[in-house]
Amino acid sequence: MESLKILFVEDLTSDVELNLREIKKNEIEFVSLVVETKEDYIKALTEFKPDIILSDYSLPKFNGMQALLIKKELTPLIPFILVTGSLNEETAVEIMKADADDYLLKENITRLVPAMKSAIEKKSNLREKESVLQSLKESEERYRLILENSMDAILLTSQDGSILSANNSACEMFGMTEDELKLAGRNGIVDLNDTRLEKLLAERKEKGKFLKVGEEALWDGVAQAVCGNRVGDISYAIQSKVEGAGYHIVRSLVGHGVGKSLHEDPEIPGFGNKGVGPILKQGMTLAIEVI
Repeated sequence: MESLKILFVEDLTSDVELNLREIKKNEIEFVSLVVETKEDYIKALTEFKPDIILSDYSLPKFNGMQALLIKKELTPLIPFILVTGSLNEETAVEIMKADADDYLLKENITRLVPAMKSAIEKKSNLREKESVLQSLKESEERYRLILENSMDAILLTSQDGSILSANNSACEMFGMTEDELKLAGRNGIVDLNDTRLEKLLAERKEKGKFLKVGEEALWDGVAQAVCGNRVGDISYAIQSKVEGAGYHIVRSLVGHGVGKSLHEDPEIPGFGNKGVGPILKQGMTLAIEVI
């Protein structure tokens, strides 16, 4: 595990040592850097790249609020904790409103490590959420580009025949605007007497059922992913739903744990028996897959 990188914004060596003693007591591997001016602080944000910032409020040429606002602008996802000798209630409220992760008085230094762990976890979750949202945004943009630039006519329709969207090629093919196609619906642009239509609609219905069963199986599996259950409880829930609907599970591909690597133990197959396999514990990250 890489050492935690801690940036101290502090002008008193004795106060830095107070923090360091408390952190060392908790057997945390770390490297640290101390700054006390705005210039050195900005440089440290970009070059030292800290995992967390511990800042005093009052320094001779700088203060904690300024440090927090700079951090918020340059590196918003780095946790920031104010550690100070005294702080009135009004200033404390201002600091928290400015998005500090926590603040504590030096007389309560035993709160330091729990506060650090909580702040790091909170920012890690936020970073993960933003990564997922960014991936979703990129996926939607790729879909939009494919839809708009495809030479094939593409219609996005619902099961009841409504047309939800149409690309340029579809509009050209039917000689209608997208709004006109939406208004017409599927029944307005196809030959209802075409003998192939019944078969195509039946295939579409079966695919819809297949996807629905897969989604329900996933949520049945997720419902079993609670502390104290076993991997087999997830597997059994998935298998029961899929096979109960007349489909089959692919046994050569399985879900898995996620950690420093994308694929880690435990393996989470979509088939198995209740009450077997590794026990699920708090803090596990699982990729449950219905395949």
